[in-house]
Amino acid sequence: MNEYGWIWLWRNGTPSKLTVYVYDYYLGKNSTAEQNWELQAYWMQLETEWLRSEPSVAGVLAFCYLSNNYGYTGDWFSGNIKDLKPTPTLDWLEHAFAPAATYINLTDERYIKMVEPHQPGSTLLFNLAGVNNNPSTISGSVKVKVIDDAGKSVSEQINSVKLQPYLRTDLPVSIKLPELAGGYVLVAEFTPEIGKSVISRRFLKIGQAAKYTYFNLNPISK
Repeated sequence: MNEYGWIWLWRNGTPSKLTVYVYDYYLGKNSTAEQNWELQAYWMQLETEWLRSEPSVAGVLAFCYLSNNYGYTGDWFSGNIKDLKPTPTLDWLEHAFAPAATYINLTDERYIKMVEPHQPGSTLLFNLAGVNNNPSTISGSVKVKVIDDAGKSVSEQINSVKLQPYLRTDLPVSIKLPELAGGYVLVAEFTPEIGKSVISRRFLKIGQAAKYTYFNLNPISK
């Protein structure tokens, strides 16, 4: 897979010529550069995780790393060409392209418009898709937690995992959701015995709320 996503931005944070309709649909016509970068990073993370966890795909390449500005496409940087700064998309792609990781196998609930919210206090059942592109088994732990809009962890569990080489390992998870309605971030943080932690996230809607707001998780701090 050498071209996917199709959610490019110019380096001032506005949609490219090919992606105006995408941002208009998901964010509206008056979205800010920060909102656009946030959606772009999340979208690319989810699509990359999905492709990485599909065993029939031999390789994945995010298009494109560096492109001309103000064209039909775009890239993952902001600012002037002489001192480009990475946008959040590159930060999250580092996690999505980790050789060994556990990805949350759930549909987005923040931007997808047709998804109904979960019942407060209900139990969420889902799988983590474990991937390992290393030639040997990778052992470690995965911390699954639910974060409220203030950044507080309201539910947390830790499980030991073993990821077999060159295979997808489905890891079932059961977690109790908060009683309070609102927007939450579901996080799976895989920490191998040797190496850096890898983060996967999904936005959740719980209960009927007038407005769903979400904590902006920064992968750099992890």
